Amino acid sequence: NSSKQTDSLKIIENQVMTVRHPQDLFTGPGPNQPVLLALFHLLPLAVMELKRLFAERSIADHIEIALTAGTALGTAENPGDVALFLDYQVRHLLIDEMQDTSSAQYRMIEALTGGWEAGDGRTLYCVGDPMQSIYRFRGADMEAFNRAVEHVLAHGGAALDLMSNFRSTASVLNPLND
Repeated sequence: NSSKQTDSLKIIENQVMTVRHPQDLFTGPGPNQPVLLALFHLLPLAVMELKRLFAERSIADHIEIALTAGTALGTAENPGDVALFLDYQVRHLLIDEMQDTSSAQYRMIEALTGGWEAGDGRTLYCVGDPMQSIYRFRGADMEAFNRAVEHVLAHGGAALDLMSNFRSTASVLNPLND
């Protein structure tokens, strides 16, 4: 069985190595279609192996932590046990660097605050500057930031623009903000 898996991986590796331009994989049927199909078979195996290594070594990466947290929290419409448990304990939530929030993290915020209602004494503070978003490689989603602002405004909240900056000078900031 192990020999068969090794042979299959070698075939997949050889197919992947024939692709000169990865974007060509997604242009529809053609000479790269076997590679794409091989990747569809390989990726679930790679995920299973990664999860096995995480469990064996008692480690996790940023993505695994986010996926596990998202699963535990559920959704705003169908909160998980963790979200329901935290609902009675979390009164105030501060999200700093909101401009670097990913869609998955935004869904976690929605799950945590999904049952909150105006006037119930709970507050959500989001701090962020769209001009400072630097974590696109980790899934930062400016649309999530914009949706958060819209959501806050639609539910009676306020968006405040802070115009003072104590970290830099106008001669540095003005050309960057233009």
